[in-house]
Amino acid sequence: MINCSIQYQRKGIGKMLMTAIQNYCKEIGVEEVFVQADVADDYALDFYRSTGATGEDVVHFYYPLK
Repeated sequence: MINCSIQYQRKGIGKMLMTAIQNYCKEIGVEEVFVQADVADDYALDFYRSTGATGEDVVHFYYPLK
């Protein structure tokens, strides 16, 4: 299977989606939107910062249930 997502990168689609979800949430009275990114994922961190998000240091704990 070929990964076709590369053809859609760097076209402004992600920023349009973030703007749309923020506008929708404002309309329905949501006060804050959360997204999660891995600390090691510099591309995601840079993207969210470029869309106006502010970051905070958070540690998420999980329990693998094998």
